[in-house]
This record gives sequence, structure tokens and C-alpha cells, in this order.
Amino acid sequence: MRVVVRGGLGILVLVQFGTGLWQLLLPEGFYRDFPTVSLAPPYNEHLMRDFGAANVALGIIVLVVAVWFEKRYVTLVLLAYLAFSVPHALFHFTHLHDAAASEVAFQVASLGSAVVLPVIVLALVPRTFRVVPTAE
Repeated sequence: MRVVVRGGLGILVLVQFGTGLWQLLLPEGFYRDFPTVSLAPPYNEHLMRDFGAANVALGIIVLVVAVWFEKRYVTLVLLAYLAFSVPHALFHFTHLHDAAASEVAFQVASLGSAVVLPVIVLALVPRTFRVVPTAE
């Protein structure tokens, strides 16, 4: 179970670093080239770079927790990740009126998995860090 939880955290790290660095270093390219982002309000470089930096920061925190791997930290980082990913997904899910069917499918799959994966990993935390009594 520990491998599964660490693997889930690792996927979240890769997602946060991948999108965050792209947003931070090439904000206009992310806005223009990432599917459906341009459906949102007009491009704003400052906002895009700030969002990228926040994604990188969240990625760093998830990475550190994957290394430290203690129940309280894992639970906290997964709850924080959900505090980010749930409203983010809800915003995009409610702004798909001009999207093509393929864009809708991409949004639902990518942003839905950003909610479902942390929920699954969070559900595995109690089984991963179960206290086993020792015989004395």
C-alpha cells in the first residue's frame, strides 16, 4: 500500500511541476497551446505566471511529503491538493459552453483525475499507516 500512496503522490508531483513550470516559464504558450485554457477569460501574463509559481510550490510540498512520508503530512497535502483541484475543476466544468467535444472530454478526464486520484490516495492513507501492535 505504501508504494501505491507514494506512487500517487509522485504522479501529483509530476503534474504540478509539468504544468507549473510551463505556466511560469512560457505563460503565453501555455495559455495558447494547452487544450481549453484559452476558453477562459483573456490572457493575463501576471496571473498565468503567479498560477504557475503556485503550482510549482504545491509540487514541492507534495514532493517533500512523499519523501518524509508521515501520515499527518500525507493527509494534509492531499487535503490541500483537493482544496486546489476541486474548485479548479468546477470552474472549468462550468465554462465549457464554447468547447468542442474533444476539449470537453479532455477537461473532464484531466481535471476529473486531479480530483479522483487524491481522493483515492487519501482513502488508502489509513491502511498504509496502520499501527500494528507488537508482541512483547
